[in-house]
Amino acid sequence: QSRLYPLGLAALNIFPDPNYTAGSGVNFQSQVPNDRPRREDLIRLDFQPSDKWRFTGRYMNDSDVEVQYYGSTRAGSSNDQVTMPDLHPIPGRNWMLSSTGILNTTTSIEVSVGAARNALTYELQAENLFRSAAGLTSFPYLYPDAPQGDYIPYFQFRGGRTGNAGQYQTNQGPFVNENKTFDAIANLTKIWGNHAAKFGVYYQHSYKAQSAFAPHNSTVNFVDSSSNPYDTGYSYANAATGVFNTYQQANKFAYPEYTYKNFEWYGQDNWKVN
Repeated sequence: QSRLYPLGLAALNIFPDPNYTAGSGVNFQSQVPNDRPRREDLIRLDFQPSDKWRFTGRYMNDSDVEVQYYGSTRAGSSNDQVTMPDLHPIPGRNWMLSSTGILNTTTSIEVSVGAARNALTYELQAENLFRSAAGLTSFPYLYPDAPQGDYIPYFQFRGGRTGNAGQYQTNQGPFVNENKTFDAIANLTKIWGNHAAKFGVYYQHSYKAQSAFAPHNSTVNFVDSSSNPYDTGYSYANAATGVFNTYQQANKFAYPEYTYKNFEWYGQDNWKVN
């Protein structure tokens, strides 16, 4: 009893009580459907003020907010052992304006501009995955300012004698991603006798911000290992006594912002010899 480590016991208490006894090596089952309401609004306008000019406009907005009950705090990953609900909004919107016009009997022009934005976020929803509710507020960190949103560390028990143990992968949350692009296109067509010349330009500006895939909330590995002189021989007992194999933590929550610009042009001529 004197060897028990209170924070290790708090880490173990995060997991649900067993509810299944019929399978060998399995003591917990759950089945919860995801919730994903979605709405899309679209507005389009076509306007032709004269025989020479035509304008088109469009605006689209998507509301897509999903709660994944077997989710994760990192993109492209999921948890299939224990319920780990996360809020996963995927909003998106875009707009476009274009026009075509006849400048004179030999010249026409086309112009289009537009922009788009989407985002991708994973945020924890279960109360027991936050340090204040789990009794882990005093858990020691190498970098106390790096953890985000009061998330608990990622406690690893999978491997060794516990095999495919349930896990809550919280070390990289919350995951945040945003993408924005702006595009502009212009084409000019000119007829000169037997020549049909065309010139055009294209411009794009893109912005992408995304949180780094790094364990800023920390990762603590309790898996049993014969090379660990303090090992109890069982990962859950290691946690209960404060014995760990490895500890990892990024020194900060990194949020890189990437941008690029692209400019292109072309010119061509179709010549009918006779």
